[in-house]
Amino acid sequence: GPALFEQAERALLEAIDIFQEAQSDRVAALRAQGARGELHFCWTSTCLKSGDPAGAQRHMQTCLRELTAAAKGMQEIEQETTLAAAEIMKDLGKSYDCASGFGLEPALRASCPDLNHEFDTQHRRWLGQALAVVEELQGVEHRNARNIRRLLDRSVPEIDEPDVVEEEALQIWSQSVIRSGSRRCVIA
Repeated sequence: GPALFEQAERALLEAIDIFQEAQSDRVAALRAQGARGELHFCWTSTCLKSGDPAGAQRHMQTCLRELTAAAKGMQEIEQETTLAAAEIMKDLGKSYDCASGFGLEPALRASCPDLNHEFDTQHRRWLGQALAVVEELQGVEHRNARNIRRLLDRSVPEIDEPDVVEEEALQIWSQSVIRSGSRRCVIA
């Protein structure tokens, strides 16, 4: 419930602060920021399931802002061709798609003038960039590439294998807190 999300939120904010204060590992800080965006994606799903559209909108705003900042941060430090960046870009593309699918796009357009409002374009842009990186580094038949293609084209059968990049990212922070809020809560 909410207590678990709040606990994960505190852990991720603490991780972001630690990495930013140390200024030693910008990639880790951006991965934590991306994980925070993904946490808010899951929180959005929970709000929608429990009949809280205002909460869903608030969490989707945070999701899109955190993931956008993390993706742009990876570009700024020239890490956009890494698997860590591909994971963030995949999550951002998926989040833009789901914001439309969840019916949140009109409210987000009205309340978030700073977000790019071309949801379908952003969905395809970020997923396309993630796919290019994953195919280059892991191959076109890797399960991560198949998963991104599934997100780009919902006609591809869903896979049940965990996302290797996501599993690596989860090792940075509390396994028990983040795993319970991971992509498994995505409404497909």
